[in-house]
Amino acid sequence: DALNFLEEIKIEAAIPLITKLIQLKNGLICAAGVKILGKLEYENSLPEIIKLAEHEDFNVRESVAEALVHFKPEAVNSTLISLLEDKIGDVRKKAAISLLESHPDKAIPVFKSLLKDDDLYIREETAETIGELKLEAAIPELIPLLKDKYGNVRYQAVKALRILNAKLAIPELIPLLKDECEEVIAITAEALGQLQA
Repeated sequence: DALNFLEEIKIEAAIPLITKLIQLKNGLICAAGVKILGKLEYENSLPEIIKLAEHEDFNVRESVAEALVHFKPEAVNSTLISLLEDKIGDVRKKAAISLLESHPDKAIPVFKSLLKDDDLYIREETAETIGELKLEAAIPELIPLLKDKYGNVRYQAVKALRILNAKLAIPELIPLLKDECEEVIAITAEALGQLQA
């Protein structure tokens, strides 16, 4: 709650305190502090944030990947590139989002690989993110998700393909009008309408 308060008021006088908090062993407190320092774009905290890219708690590494989007030095890009190899999908996804503008050649392959992740939530969230970011380059990897065994994944894949105006997906979308999941049927009908199928 104290960290939420510090984030809301954005008082620069609180930065030294937040900097101390990110040195604590508690991963969740550390992760929250890193996010705040990123939003405040406090350059002096950058070396400490970069060090935390190797923290044992994946929540901290995920926060580092998210926070670094607010900083420009080259050290930021090299840290984000290293996080693209993280063993946790959410960390890789956040690093890819942060790197997308400066290094799309490295970020987009990560999004494509996450669409094949064993974790259904990673596939679902990545499909949603691809739609939000309008990554047309990932359309070929989105199409196989229309046959995913989980309805939420199929739903997000259809939604992303609709946003991306992916006409080449029309033949794969039509069978989903008979999907077992009503939400998938509804979003598919919307997508096909938008695509003028």
